[in-house]
Amino acid sequence: MPLKLLDPLFLKKLQILQLTSRKASLKGRQGDLKVGKHGTGIEFMEYKQYSLGDDFKHIDWNIYGRLDRLYVKMFHAERSLSVYIFLDASKSMLLPRKDKKFEYGLKTALALSYVALISRNRVKLILLGGESKSKTRGMVH
Repeated sequence: MPLKLLDPLFLKKLQILQLTSRKASLKGRQGDLKVGKHGTGIEFMEYKQYSLGDDFKHIDWNIYGRLDRLYVKMFHAERSLSVYIFLDASKSMLLPRKDKKFEYGLKTALALSYVALISRNRVKLILLGGESKSKTRGMVH
């Protein structure tokens, strides 16, 4: 019998979930997570009066023509999260068979990956403790 990991009804429920981060220090990677800081995203946030050091590219020249003052367009800073999911793939996850520990762990990892991906975040699923020919000891990629 094939293993049915995620059914369509469960995927529909997952679509309403989103991942958020408490920290906005995401090393300048562009993405879809709107943080409460000014930045160089594509979604307009507000205008602010020009001050020394502001980027000339963001000056709204139409407003300058009407008001004879310099204003700068501010945008939402958009960032992308990197989500790392670690799954125990050791032999102990297969015993006892009736517990289905590995199956439940895999379903949970796939569900979390799905939620991260629909939120346009990066996902890396790492299996720990399995047999691998990888040079990284104890990790299967």
